[in-house]
Amino acid sequence: MYQDKCDNFDRPDIFVVQGQASYQATPSCATINFGIIVKEESASAALKKAAELSDKAVNAMKQISENLKLQTSSFSLQPFQDGFFNQTTNKYETTFKGYQVSNQIIAETKEIPLVGKIVDVGVKAGANSVDGIQFDISPQEKAVYNDKLIEAAIEDATQKATIILKQLKLKVASIKSVQIDDMEMQYQVNPSKQLTQSVHVGFVIESL
Repeated sequence: MYQDKCDNFDRPDIFVVQGQASYQATPSCATINFGIIVKEESASAALKKAAELSDKAVNAMKQISENLKLQTSSFSLQPFQDGFFNQTTNKYETTFKGYQVSNQIIAETKEIPLVGKIVDVGVKAGANSVDGIQFDISPQEKAVYNDKLIEAAIEDATQKATIILKQLKLKVASIKSVQIDDMEMQYQVNPSKQLTQSVHVGFVIESL
């Protein structure tokens, strides 16, 4: 049984060893954040243009795949100003210029090869910024990887303990406890992810 905390670090008959296991996972889904920013003199004009560009971008991307999930994550309307230094008054002044509408569209896909095409189509159709692309694996896959990595990390700790204890003329009798650390996910240069799981295993030890 796994224990969230290991309270046997100071017991002389318990030998605690850290074990670790890693796996390079291939992403199964991607999230693309598109931004649409519109500036117009009137609020109504800015809203209208932003809505038109958003609809155009969404409709264009929908044609790529029926499995593509699209949603608006944020929307804002605010006045914007232009600043300048007035040499007559020797002061920095601002002038009201109109309104700015910011709209963010999130595209989620499980078809990794289509990511480049989705970006191209979205930008050409009206999105004027790509704020980020995140590759990931599904929660179900994470759970499977996590279980396998925990098992491998415990095996790693057991091997280390066996080698070290042998030099001390001791051996592992049984496993007393396991402290499971949070699984780490590191981005690689390519879209893959390095998954790393660490555990601290408390072994009951005895003489050879």
